[in-house]
Amino acid sequence: MRQAGLENRPVLTIPAHQEACEYPTAMRVLLIFSSLAEGVFGLLLCAAPQLISRLLIGRKLAGAASTAARFAGLALLAFAVICWPRGDMHRGFRWMFAYSIIAALLLIVLGVKGVAGILLWPAVVIHAAITLSLWWSRRALNA
Repeated sequence: MRQAGLENRPVLTIPAHQEACEYPTAMRVLLIFSSLAEGVFGLLLCAAPQLISRLLIGRKLAGAASTAARFAGLALLAFAVICWPRGDMHRGFRWMFAYSIIAALLLIVLGVKGVAGILLWPAVVIHAAITLSLWWSRRALNA
């Protein structure tokens, strides 16, 4: 028994370019983990920018920096939503890969300059691990 009006609805199909480039489960799990981590960090930055600043760079934020940190937290939250794997994961992969490289390099520069809180070096390790894992899973996909 068919419901009235359903026979004229268009059928949704997956474009051929998405079928041809199916990502492995490991990369999907990695993108989910990365997106969740950045989203949670963004929420924490919105909620407690002074605490996060002290833990990450070992310094208290002054003046408008607290407001700017909250906007950065919102941007990280939006970034997490954009990178969440769904359908064709090319976009999320590229954005997360580029961001993780840049974040790791920036955090390393801060650490070398002596601007380091207790969580700076663990953050470097996490971003480097995400970058290497994404690179490795993409390389395995192309092999």
